[in-house]
Amino acid sequence: MKPPVTITYTLSENAYMRGCYQLWAHRALGRTGNFVVGGVLIFCALFLMWQGVPGPWSWIMLLGGAGIIGMDVMRDRAWRRHYRGLIKYTAPIRVAFADGGLDMQSAEASTHLDWSTFRHHIFTQDFLFLVIDQRRFSVIPLAAFDSHADRAAAEAIVAANLKPLKGRLL
Repeated sequence: MKPPVTITYTLSENAYMRGCYQLWAHRALGRTGNFVVGGVLIFCALFLMWQGVPGPWSWIMLLGGAGIIGMDVMRDRAWRRHYRGLIKYTAPIRVAFADGGLDMQSAEASTHLDWSTFRHHIFTQDFLFLVIDQRRFSVIPLAAFDSHADRAAAEAIVAANLKPLKGRLL
């Protein structure tokens, strides 16, 4: 049995949202993709209107583009409000990665979570996500690891116990 890898970190609202953006980009188009698709739809709709093309398609495209952008902005606001309601991010969080699960200490609670609590893991460029279900996950910044050896050991423990969540497009 390998010794546990222990880290301590804090997560600001901006860091949490940066993690959410990376998670959304991994799962689907992400924020940039949503704005590009919405903008292209709006531009095409306005072009069709300017050209005088009859029919409802220009209005459908215009409303669709605005809807995509509006839903992305609303999702951002909802997740920021969600972060502000979480107690665990109000103080430093201590996590110990071990073969038997995670030991977590935060302002909210001290608990041991078996690996069976989580369904998948996702490594993005700056964060590790331990996914419980579609809406619940733990965000762990990779910068919290003191050394590359600790990070590699934690990655090996996570990979041995959880399947990666494959990215998808739409």
